[in-house]
Amino acid sequence: MRSFKLCLLVLCVVILYSSPLFASDITPKMRMEDPRLEKHITLVGKGAYLAELLSTMAKESDVEVVIDERDELSGTRVSLSVNNVPLSDVMNAIWSLVSNREARWAWLRKGEPGKYRYVLFPSADAKEKNRALQQYAQMAFDNYMGTMLSMARMMPQERKKNQKNLAATLFEDKEYWAKAFVDAPEIWDGVLLFAETVPPNLQQKVMRGERDFRIAVKQASPEVQERLHRIWATWYPVVQQSDGSVDAPPPEPDELHFYSHSGDKSSPDMLCTLYLGLDKMGGGMSLISEFAIEKGLRSVIRKLWIMLGETDDSLLADKEVTEAHSLQPPQIPVREGEVSRPLTRYSNALVNRLFEIADGTSTPILALLPYKQRDPGSPVKQKIRGFLEKFEFQPILPIYKWRGDFLLVNYPRWFVEENRSIPYELIRACLFSKNGVITLLNLAKLMSRINDAQAEELASSSQSIRSALIMRPLFALYQRYPEVILPNGLALNAEQLAYIRNIPLYASDTLIQQNAITHLRLHSFEVTESYGKGLVIRPEVMLNGKWVSLGGFIQIPKVDKGLTLE
Repeated sequence: MRSFKLCLLVLCVVILYSSPLFASDITPKMRMEDPRLEKHITLVGKGAYLAELLSTMAKESDVEVVIDERDELSGTRVSLSVNNVPLSDVMNAIWSLVSNREARWAWLRKGEPGKYRYVLFPSADAKEKNRALQQYAQMAFDNYMGTMLSMARMMPQERKKNQKNLAATLFEDKEYWAKAFVDAPEIWDGVLLFAETVPPNLQQKVMRGERDFRIAVKQASPEVQERLHRIWATWYPVVQQSDGSVDAPPPEPDELHFYSHSGDKSSPDMLCTLYLGLDKMGGGMSLISEFAIEKGLRSVIRKLWIMLGETDDSLLADKEVTEAHSLQPPQIPVREGEVSRPLTRYSNALVNRLFEIADGTSTPILALLPYKQRDPGSPVKQKIRGFLEKFEFQPILPIYKWRGDFLLVNYPRWFVEENRSIPYELIRACLFSKNGVITLLNLAKLMSRINDAQAEELASSSQSIRSALIMRPLFALYQRYPEVILPNGLALNAEQLAYIRNIPLYASDTLIQQNAITHLRLHSFEVTESYGKGLVIRPEVMLNGKWVSLGGFIQIPKVDKGLTLE
């Protein structure tokens, strides 16, 4: 507890006293020295790669603004809607969106007056943006879990006396969640069930999601069995119907399964929730939720994110959103011979709503959000302020701030998680094509060069890549055995055959259990039917001298000019 409070104190000092002298945005002096930065641009793009967004800005303004496309962060996805806004304001909004007080990016100006070139550069701290905050978030989470375990062993009156301590752990001023927890005995029964069942040396690993713990109920202590019985009666009370019949509760579990996870990989949640798994019923019951402390961490990260001259509120928030009509996105500039695409990537409920605000109030908006977001409802016919207030009460929990007239939206997890973006250079080389069809060779190059987190990030907004993830273990062979995509395939040895047999998708396939298999290949062919143009990829093995298809295939649609990419 003491070390955590010291860490919190240090972080608060950093937030309050970070030097405002360090400036890496477009300064007023730079604007005076380069009048081109005052040119107004109009641009709409949903989920665009940062590098291609800058490329489009350069085309619209005739000012070279770039990022090193070999840098992973060049593949960060952002959404922008601006209508007749100075280029320098847009550049500063991008800088502010991805920076925080301890991990700033920089606009580096190069070249001669009148021909300046601007490079968006992430500092070393920005590239490791997650390290300090991740450690801090983990320490806060461990402190919260430890406090819950400690208070669970207290008598109810003693818990009330420790309510302020719990509130401090949750970063609360008004003690809302702390009071709700203290007044809910069923919560403490659940925590005690965990504390009395899982060995102390394993509790932290289970709470962090590093492992799970199972035990048969009959092997648990009599106290644990009695507590489970009491909890079950609370969760599933006997209900008597008006006709006198009784709805019997489901049978109590014969196994206790404790585990933690933070939901889907594209979820904005930073921390884990502790569950009692109900495997036979499907799913689990939450014992300790991360939601309360997520709100506190969200507030801390938001304070770090708001920089000098920025605010968490604005008079512009009093604008009422009128009926919105979407602007048409301009085409992405591409290399000669490549298919041109609109600057849209994927459908995102929250981004779409933000764009309604941009269109209905002429408010420029820039957002960096995970692919999956709940729909907060239409902002039309209400003030921007009323729409933003919903952020405080939904488990999505994005954060927002104002920089001048710009509304910027991000999510706390982005500042905590390890970078999952893919260098735009690799994206463009492998996923952009001259005839609109991604080739097997390029897909194999991409899938064998990215890590699991990057593959999941890419797949979150692409059905084709989601399909390719199923065969990712086979694509991984390409890096060591390029012949796996050639017509004659890869001649299998015992080690390679064992590798294929261990892939879950094929583990039960009778074909790979036969010793007669000699070769493996990823075979591709183009489909030309009007209803499904594109590339089909399927794994095949040679059995008794003939190529036979294994289960599963990938179909990657052709991207025609004028259509949006997934």
